Formats: sequence, C-alpha cells, structure tokens
Amino acid sequence: MTDIEYKDPRTVPHESQGERDSRLRLTELLARTPIPPEYLIDNLPVYLRRPQLADLLAM
Repeated sequence: MTDIEYKDPRTVPHESQGERDSRLRLTELLARTPIPPEYLIDNLPVYLRRPQLADLLAM
C-alpha cells in the first residue's frame, strides 16, 4: 500500500497565495452579484479574452 496524503480539493497545487486569494474573492463576488447567472455566463466573453475565460471556468 502507498501512503497518499490528503489534499484539500479547494486548493489548486500550482497556484500562489495571491492567485488563491484572487480566486476566493472572485468566487465571493460572483456568488453575490445581482446579475442572473445565465446573463453573466452568456456575456463573460464580451469582457474577457479566451485564455482569461478558460482560467475562470477552470476554477
């Protein structure tokens, strides 16, 4: 048997502390926005470039 360390699924192994803070803040803002989720998702490409949108959706 191998020992597998417990890994918190809420953390991404390659992200820095600043990236983690930004991700958590963005999550909080998106959860509290008055904009309906369908409208927000449909219009994200208007405000973000493709790599930024891919990073956001990968969170």
